[in-house]
Amino acid sequence: MSGDKGPGAVRRRSAVSTDLPAPMCSSALLVVGAVLHGPQGILLTRRMRDAVDFADHWEFPGGKVEPGETQEKALARELLEELGIVVAVGPECWRGIDPRTNGPDIDFRVHPCHILSGQPQPIEVADFAWLPLRDMEGLPLPPLDRRLLMVLLDADEAGVH
Repeated sequence: MSGDKGPGAVRRRSAVSTDLPAPMCSSALLVVGAVLHGPQGILLTRRMRDAVDFADHWEFPGGKVEPGETQEKALARELLEELGIVVAVGPECWRGIDPRTNGPDIDFRVHPCHILSGQPQPIEVADFAWLPLRDMEGLPLPPLDRRLLMVLLDADEAGVH
């Protein structure tokens, strides 16, 4: 899969530095996502029914990086706004690009996170669930979230934790 860093990438440190604000360009929309592990699985959120793209689809929580924000700050902000949780954001562990014909390409950067405080609540999402990886396969997911799920399943099957 183009853009994937391989099955072991979900836990490896990235060579990509994210200490500086993420570059913003008109050719791609920078979006960040979180992989949050809990006792019952990984956290997914469901988009609102009136969302412009992928309405009512499940996805890894996150959102757009605003100009001048680092990926880490954007992800922490999005998780607080959407779910009411404060998180520690780890280094980028996976990246995928979704070339689009109707609008800018999506540049999806994923980070492992863990909750520092709060319990998830559906504040700016329709719902959320902690799910085992296998239970996610039958859900409607946007293309990049589906690719990330496949990477996580491959890593799980390979015993990479």
